[in-house]
Parts: sequence; C-alpha cells; structure tokens
Amino acid sequence: MALWVVVLAAGGGLLTAPAAHADLAPGAWGADTGLAIATDAEAAYVRAKSPYEVRRGTGGLARVAREGGAPSAAPFPTVAGTVKVIESDGAGGWIVGGTFRYVGGVRRHNLARILSDGRVDPGFAPSVPPVVALARAGTTVYVSAGRDEGSEPIAAYDLANGQALPGWSPRLEGVAWDLAVAGDELYAAGDLSTAGSDDDRSVLQLDPRTGARTAWDSGARGRADNLAVSATTVYAEGGSVLTDPVTGDPIHLAAFDRATGRRTVWAPDVSSVSSLAVAGDTVYLGGARSADDGSTPAVSAVDAVSGAATDWAPGITGTARTIRVQDDRVVIGGRLARAGEGEHRGAFAVSRTTGEVLDWDPQTRGEVEDIALAGTDVVVGGRFAALAVPLPDVGGILRVLPDGTLDTDWRSPPMLSVAGSSDVTAMEVAGDTLYAAGGEWVVGGRRASGIAAFDRRTGARRDFDARVAGPVDAVVPHGDRLYITGFFGSVAGVERNRVAAVDRHTGELLPWDPAANGAPKTAISDGRRLYVGGRFDWIAGTARPGVAAFDLATGALDPTFAPTHVRDVRTLAPFGDRLYVSGTIADYPAPNDYRGLVALDTKDGSVLPWLPDVEGGQGEIVPGADTVWIAGAFSRVDGVDRRGLAALDAKTGRLRLEPDTDLADNPTESGPYALRSFGGRLVIGGQFTGVGDRPTGGVAFVDADLGVPPPPDTTPPADTGVPPAAGDPPPGGADTGNPGSTGPPLGAPFPASPAPPSVGARPGASPSAPRSTVLRQLTRAAARALRGRGLARRNGPVRTGTLPAGTVRVSVRSVGSRRSMIASGSARRSSTGRYAVRLRTTTGGWRALRRGPVRASVTVTHVGTTSVVTRVASTATLGR
Repeated sequence: MALWVVVLAAGGGLLTAPAAHADLAPGAWGADTGLAIATDAEAAYVRAKSPYEVRRGTGGLARVAREGGAPSAAPFPTVAGTVKVIESDGAGGWIVGGTFRYVGGVRRHNLARILSDGRVDPGFAPSVPPVVALARAGTTVYVSAGRDEGSEPIAAYDLANGQALPGWSPRLEGVAWDLAVAGDELYAAGDLSTAGSDDDRSVLQLDPRTGARTAWDSGARGRADNLAVSATTVYAEGGSVLTDPVTGDPIHLAAFDRATGRRTVWAPDVSSVSSLAVAGDTVYLGGARSADDGSTPAVSAVDAVSGAATDWAPGITGTARTIRVQDDRVVIGGRLARAGEGEHRGAFAVSRTTGEVLDWDPQTRGEVEDIALAGTDVVVGGRFAALAVPLPDVGGILRVLPDGTLDTDWRSPPMLSVAGSSDVTAMEVAGDTLYAAGGEWVVGGRRASGIAAFDRRTGARRDFDARVAGPVDAVVPHGDRLYITGFFGSVAGVERNRVAAVDRHTGELLPWDPAANGAPKTAISDGRRLYVGGRFDWIAGTARPGVAAFDLATGALDPTFAPTHVRDVRTLAPFGDRLYVSGTIADYPAPNDYRGLVALDTKDGSVLPWLPDVEGGQGEIVPGADTVWIAGAFSRVDGVDRRGLAALDAKTGRLRLEPDTDLADNPTESGPYALRSFGGRLVIGGQFTGVGDRPTGGVAFVDADLGVPPPPDTTPPADTGVPPAAGDPPPGGADTGNPGSTGPPLGAPFPASPAPPSVGARPGASPSAPRSTVLRQLTRAAARALRGRGLARRNGPVRTGTLPAGTVRVSVRSVGSRRSMIASGSARRSSTGRYAVRLRTTTGGWRALRRGPVRASVTVTHVGTTSVVTRVASTATLGR
C-alpha cells in the first residue's frame, strides 16, 4: 500500500511526497474529519471539518520543545492511532500505551517502548488490549488494558524482553483506570474486587512483585479514575470514589493516609473532577466544579492538607485529561481553550506560581491524553495526526488536485448550517457543476435548501435553487436531470415524498414522482437504471422493500428487478452485472440469518453467492473487476482485525490481507463517511487518524488496484511515435454530464512511483534490468498493444476495427496464476497527433522485477461512450 501526502513548499510551490518514504510532511494539508467527497477528471472535492496545514506529521505521539512548543529536532517515531498514556522508562526513553497497531512503522499492538535515541525497542513487543494506564518500577512496567473478559485487569512485563513478569498473579476482577508507583508500593484505582468475591474497592495497594493485595485498605467502594501520590497521602478522584456514610451521596474526591489506608479529613468542596496531580503543598484538579458558584474551570488548585481553594486561576476552559508538574510550570492536556476564545487547543503550559498562561503551544490537532516531561523536551500523546495550524480562507469545500495538493485558485464560499440542520452528506459533479447535498445553509450570504451548486473550477456559487423542504441524502446527475433522495416532503412547494427529479441547470422541479413511504437514503446510476435504496417498503405504488430500480429512459419502475431479502440499504454500488448493497439483508442464506453486505444480480435482484464475513456496520463501497473496497464501522473481516477499510476479493468475498488498510481511531459507532475512486487511488473521508502504519488525519489517499488501470493523464508525456487510431477525439471533449456510478472515472495525473533503493536480484535469480530499461520495455509493449486491431467486447463477440472514441487505459500484469499488477497507466493523444503512454509501476511489480525477469501481458481497456472494450494485445518479458 502507498499513501500519498502533499507538501506546500515555501513560496507557494506545490510538491508531492510519497508516504512510503515520509509521513505527513511539513506544509501538507489535512483535516480532522472528511464528511463528503466527489471526484471528476481534474480534482477531488472534499467537504471537511477543521482543515489544517501540517507542521509535522506525528500521529498520536509528538516530541516538542519545552520552550515554545515547536517540533523537536530529535528523531521520534510516528504512531498511527491514539496514545492514551506515557511513562518514562528510566533510561531516557518512554513507554507508551493506547489504541494503535504501528509505532514508527513497526507493528506494536497497543503497547511499545521508545528508546532514548527515538528507535522502537525491538525486544519489547507485548500484544495487549487497548491500554488505559501505565506505571513503572525499575525494569517492570505495569499495564492496565481496561476490561478484557478472562484476563487479569493488570499485567506486568519485564522491560528488558517484553515477557510477562514471573509469579505475577493479582487475582482481580474489574478494571483499573489508573496506576501509580511510589517507592515499593503499587496503587490501582478503578472498580476492582478479588476474583470470586464481592469485596470491591475503588483504591487498592498491590504487592509490586506478585500483584497480591496488601493489608493496606482504603475501605473505599465505588469507582476511582485517577490517582496522585505524595510522600504521605494517596489522592483519588472518580465518579464515586466512595459513598458518604451519612447522606449516601457519592464522594468524587478523597485522600487516604499512605501508611494506614484510612481516609483523611481532606475534602475540597468540588465535584466532577477529570484529572489530578500533586506537587509540594498543592493538588491540581482538572474540571473541578465549584460548589460555591458552579463554575468548572479546566484546571484549578487546592491546598494539599486542608483542601481549601487557592487563588491560582489560569483562565482555561474545557476538559483537562492530564496534568503534569515540572519545576516552575504546570502542563495541562485535553480539549482546552483560553477563556473567551473559541479555538480549542490540545495543551497549555501555565506558571506554577502566578497562573499565567505561558507562550507554549505544540499545535496538536485533537485531544491530548497524556504528557511526559523530560528535560528540554515534552512528549505529548493523544488522538491527533499532526502538529498543525488551521488553514484560513479555504471556504466550505476543498478542491484537491491529482497530486494531492490543494487548488489554491479555488474559492468556494463558506457554508454555514441553518438552525442545526445537517452538514453536507453527499456531493457529485456533472459537467462544470459541483452539487452538494445535505441540510440548509447560508452560502455566500444566500440560503440554499437541500442542494447547493458551485462552479467546479472556481468554486463560485451557481444560480441554482431547488428549494427542497428537508435534508437531501443523495444526488445523481444524469443528462439534464438531477435525481435526489432524502427525508423531504416537498420540492419548490410541490409535494414530493422522499424522491424527486429537478433540472440540473436551474433546479426547476420535474414531473417524475415515484413517492416512497419510508426513508430512501441513497441512489446511484449505472447509466441505464437509477437504483434507489433505503428504509422503505413501497415506492412508485409498488412493494419494493429496501431497494428499487427505475428505467432512466422512461422513469418507470423496472418490474424485473425485485429483490426479496433486502430490508434497509445504506449504500449501493453497481459494477457490471452486479449491484453491491450494504445495509440489512435478512433471511439469507438461511432464515434468521442477517448480512450487512451482499451482491445482487442486476437482472432480477437475486442474491449472488458472494458473502463476505464482516463484523460490524458496512457503509461505502467502491467495486472493481478484481477488488471490492468497503468502508464502515467494522472491526474484523474474515476473523482478522481490520477496522474501517478493507479490500475484498471480487470473486470470493474474502479479505485481501495486503495491503493493511486498518483505520486508526475509526469510530465503532459510525464508519468513514465517504469513499471514492480517484485516478487509480481511493479518497476516503472520516474521523480516523491513520491508515495502516501512516498517520493521515480525516482525509486520506490510498493506492488501489481496482482491476482497471488508471485513466488518462492530463500532462503530456514522452511521444512514443504511435499514430492515433481513426475516430479518436481531439484532446478535451464535450460536457456529457455524469453517467452515474460510484464516482466518475478519474483522468487525473498521479506522481510517478519512486525507484526502490535497490533493484538487484536475489542470489540465484537472474539480474533485473535497470529501472530505465524496464520502463522502456513497458512503453514499447504498450505501444504494440495500441497498434493492435482486434478488440473483444467484455462478455461479447470479437470484432475488428480501430479504437473508438473514449479513454484508453493500459495495464501490465504478470503471466501466471496470480496475475499480479506490474504497472498501469494511460495513453493519450499528444499535440503531434500521436499516442503517448504514461505508466506507473506498482510496489509489488518492483518486488517481482527485483527477483528476476517477469513474463507479462499488456491489456488495453477502452472506455467508449457506450461500451467497454478490452484486448490482451501483446506480451513481453520485463527486467531482462
């Protein structure tokens, strides 16, 4: 897998950088959340929340300077995921825990050690559930991984080798939310009890060698979330550390004598504490609600002995997840803002004596969960992808060029939601217009109801007003029409129940009216039919639960397409004679058996024998000849951990193990919001922070072999001298609108693959040719294919003739059982009237060539206006 990120060079120049060699680079852009995506032959259009310019791509762990907060020059690994807790390893390095699968490109399952030189410790690799707390004593690290049935809530590992500590057996049940080591004592806060008993405690002391409970007894029953330990006292906070014996009310904050375990008289008059720390004679509290005036500052301070409030008041609001004290400063992490300011930050540094906010900002995008202080540097962990600053004046929608850079000439007006209506839920391009569907907005000072239209090259709002009374969930352009579905009751003041058609140039309502009785959520076209899916039972006066098809020529309901097992549809994706459906498919393949993803036969709607095993909700689909990409709120596919994004075999439905496209931090309640094809790649939008081993933010570009080579380039490559075939159009073309698919084919240039560090063959293999020789061989083979005259229609008879009008695509695959993709690209007419070929090698192709010569076939796929024609036109031996 290759991820592509963009670099904005000094002076405004635009460059690209392959993520195989660099993570999010300085000047790259990103976004916290990608909501909707549309694509055309020139660009991808992205509706995103909180777009930013990257200072350094880090993932959920960053090392910054103690003064100012700039990224540290010291080497430090990236993390694809969330770092929840950070602990010093006692040797200048750190132990990190959270929810992640890669640290510095090295697979680590939620727990890792980073050495003092920034390397990931190769000898420390325990695999644990998501980590919520860490503590260390000498060379032993204690880990709480939350609730995991059947295992101890607290584990102990040897830092030297990552092995479980011999003799460690706490025999506890429940969950420990925090751990603390003081001297030779280990404390745990949570909701814990001895296995097999109801003797529960919110604060425990454990033997650091065996994990057994000691005689120290706090007597506290309830739940504690955080600990802080001083020389004499154990402080604990939580939802209910213990219960008041007189009133029965929960006590959120309490202190216990470190020698005896007895509760002290320390009782600050606050509640709802989110974090705490102790230093000297002061206890710092995060989110403590004052009993006097009900205020909830992000951080405050009380006396460590009396509990009386101090006048230390930094004026920071929000939620403080962690508090750390170092010398003369207090560092706070969470989701925070200065009082009176709306912009949130992940961390602040405050003077310990005066409460003054210091000039320190690590520029994290997202919440900070923990902070470790180490000399002149600070290590920050949380849920973010980069150190970055907001991008100003980018408008409501971003236009992304084929190399991944933002189009700096594009200026769409801001889109402000009206009265809490929904944001953009779908976008499509037709001709020169970009359509955005959703709720109601103010766009450029004017209201737009349900649909807003923009010039696809400039971003200017178009004079289009459909006046839809309710949210629109899908727009499908076809010819001069724009088909819409959603939860609306009228269009332009005329009753339309959930489904309608308007003129795509003016927004004027058209007569077509196949009313639905439920909630159609999605629609898609294959150029011949319009498919409508959602939660409904009747549409156009006919029983069609979940999905229906309409003839685009007549507007009539197709009587032959009548699925029987579909109940609720989220996404539809046609490809050839299949219609892929995600949603709820009932009683298949047996009664009371439910599926979330199937393929239907487009002839009659019957379920085909293609049944992926996906655990969790499925949403977006991009199908191809060999691979079907799915995105959603799933966590496992074929019994393999794979969150949010997966590639399935188009023939069997089985998971393709490579590439690893696990989405870091993908929400389990809702998956990615958008997935589109884009010039041989996928563009995905959601709330994730990484793909595979790379931090990305909420919008990512992923190389994807869809079984169809990328469409033509728009930059003139070298002239191959192949004469054009008769009937080919001149460069450019007429505005034909969108034939309606999961996204129009994209004719966008993409960065050439970098040469591998070495193309030498393995011992015993034939030496591979230099890269320049291989590329020359590829080009010549493609040229021979273009000269071919015999063309075979897919699933049709052989015919002869020249290449018809349309897009010429070229792919090169190895000959054999696996048919691996070696290279793909396109052919286009140059200014001299000859065909020019541009090919890009795949990572797998280079691996194969490094092992020796490869026999390969060259395929020309020609996408005409009414047909797709494919021909295996020539073979060649590459790398010889």
